[in-house]
Amino acid sequence: MLREYNDNDFSVVKKIIDNSFNMNIEKIYNSSNVESLVYEDNGKVVGYLNITKDFDVVRNNMYAWINFVCVDPDCRGQGIGKKMMVSAIERCNDCKLIRLTSNPKKEVANKMYLELGFEIYGTNLFERNN
Repeated sequence: MLREYNDNDFSVVKKIIDNSFNMNIEKIYNSSNVESLVYEDNGKVVGYLNITKDFDVVRNNMYAWINFVCVDPDCRGQGIGKKMMVSAIERCNDCKLIRLTSNPKKEVANKMYLELGFEIYGTNLFERNN
């Protein structure tokens, strides 16, 4: 079941994100356009993602980014990621476009995104630390 994240979930979500993305997060931030969600299985948080929605002033419509899709390593291969993504897509029904990024090395995840109707859109991702 996908549900809203709350601060009590932080320690578990931190481990999942740190493990999945080799990151060390200190806080999960919420804002009016970001929906942080956890996947709970038998009362245990085993997945996380967030959805950021915004208005595209050029195309004149709403769009969403699905970010940080991750599942506890001990629970992978059980279809949890796909269930999370299906629920996230349903939550974006007010958006004309849904985007996400994925590491090309994450072949299982990339196959799932293609099966869910996403297409590979050629782009470069640039990042700068300040």
